[in-house]
Amino acid sequence: MRNKETTVTTNKTSPPLDGNNVPASNAASPSSSKGATLGSSNDLEDLREIFWGNHIRTTENRFNLLETNLDTVNRSLNDSFAEKLSALAHSAQTNLTTVQSTLNNQIETQSKQTAQNIQFAKQEINQRLDRQADQHNTDIRKLNRELMEYVDQQSSTQAANLRQAQQELNERIDKVATDLLTQLGKVQKELSQQITRLNDEQTHRLGTARSEAQKRDDDLRQEMLRVTAALDDKAAARHDLAQLYMELGRRLYNG
Repeated sequence: MRNKETTVTTNKTSPPLDGNNVPASNAASPSSSKGATLGSSNDLEDLREIFWGNHIRTTENRFNLLETNLDTVNRSLNDSFAEKLSALAHSAQTNLTTVQSTLNNQIETQSKQTAQNIQFAKQEINQRLDRQADQHNTDIRKLNRELMEYVDQQSSTQAANLRQAQQELNERIDKVATDLLTQLGKVQKELSQQITRLNDEQTHRLGTARSEAQKRDDDLRQEMLRVTAALDDKAAARHDLAQLYMELGRRLYNG
């Protein structure tokens, strides 16, 4: 930072260099040598040192002093902040301890008061429950007497109704049993007739099926004899023989 400020100050205070500001000893023709150019640069640095050297050193000293002052102020501010922060933490801890102690005392007082209130409430509830229990016992005994009387009355009525219903039910059961036996006799007779008729039909169908099967077997046997005789009479071609066997198999399969 100090070097940057020095450069800016030097640039602002440096006068423009032209032909009038250059010393006469540094003026040269276009054909000057390289050594003359280096000598001119050294003279320029000397001139800069003469005109602005003290100003640059003064500025650097001021910046150094300013940095020292800033460091001192920064340390002072840090120390003051740390002291205030420590004092604030100590004060907060003290206030917190005080508030916690006060809060604990209040909680303990409220707890005792709440316990007393609960004890009083329990006693009052127990007394009310005892009074209600006595009243309930009296009411229950009264209700039991009324209920027993009602049950006895209902039992008598129900017993009479039950005897009447049982008598009617027995009469209905007897009637239903008689009707059921009559219907069972009719159904048994009808089933016997149907079974006899089905047996006759099955016997007739079985005889007919046996006759038809016997006839098909005879026809097939005759066909096989005919085919065999035909094969014996002449030699059949391989293709015809295969067709004959296929036809024979089809007829055997179809029955």
